[in-house]
Amino acid sequence: MGNTRGRIGWAWAVGIGAVLVALLPGVATAAPTASADRSDTIKCHSLEVDGTTVFGYDCGTEQWGVLEGFTLAGSGGRQFRCGEGWAEGSLWVRGDDCERIR
Repeated sequence: MGNTRGRIGWAWAVGIGAVLVALLPGVATAAPTASADRSDTIKCHSLEVDGTTVFGYDCGTEQWGVLEGFTLAGSGGRQFRCGEGWAEGSLWVRGDDCERIR
């Protein structure tokens, strides 16, 4: 016969897990992404430009991860509108497909 109590417990846990996934699909499938939508402009102490890529260092943001449609502003007044990028909190922000607007 073996350990039927262990198999029943495992089956019960799988069943409960399936119910939770069905009831809470957003929690089970959400991917962590950051969006610059909350504050469209990210201000950084210094900016470094390489073609259409702009790196900002010592930035005033706590966002981590993917960014879309945002503005990077430097302490000297330069601003760049970027289509996408990546943020590592206040350490640095990278903007791709950027265009200077000031």
